[in-house]
Amino acid sequence: MSELPLYASILGPARADLAPPVDILHTKSPRARGVFRVARGGGWLARLVGWVLRLPAAGASRAIALCVERSPGEERWIRDFGGQPLRSVQWREGELLIEEMNLVQCCFRLEVEGGELRFRQVGAKVGLRGWTIPLPRALWPRVEGRARGEGAEVAVAVKIEAPVVGLLVSYEGRVRPEEA
Repeated sequence: MSELPLYASILGPARADLAPPVDILHTKSPRARGVFRVARGGGWLARLVGWVLRLPAAGASRAIALCVERSPGEERWIRDFGGQPLRSVQWREGELLIEEMNLVQCCFRLEVEGGELRFRQVGAKVGLRGWTIPLPRALWPRVEGRARGEGAEVAVAVKIEAPVVGLLVSYEGRVRPEEA
């Protein structure tokens, strides 16, 4: 028996309620392309942290190419904002999706409402996979994310903020999953 894709295994029966393009993007298609609006925090500390983390530059119409490398138990998400990659690794812990970027791991409960996939943050840790320290809620980076179907495309909205720093990056737009 083959292993279910990561998102399918976490969502279980709720997967049937996803809009078709959202399901395709998160369980079948390893690639997508589109255009996003990217915003960055304006303060000096937000700019410094964004530079250190290599977050994508701001732009009203940034081309995005997504590549998802799926392997048993994890997925590597590579988002290319016009030659500026943003990488993360995702895996499952119990019923949660864990996404790691730059030694910070955010824990999400995946929810489906009206065909839309929502990422509800329920924790954050720092460290390496297998060796982490849970962060108190006051120190969590705050991450909001959602994906909803619009025709054959997926409308994506992500916002990442940090305590004291404020907005680090937000991006929103549409991608079209490509055939596998």
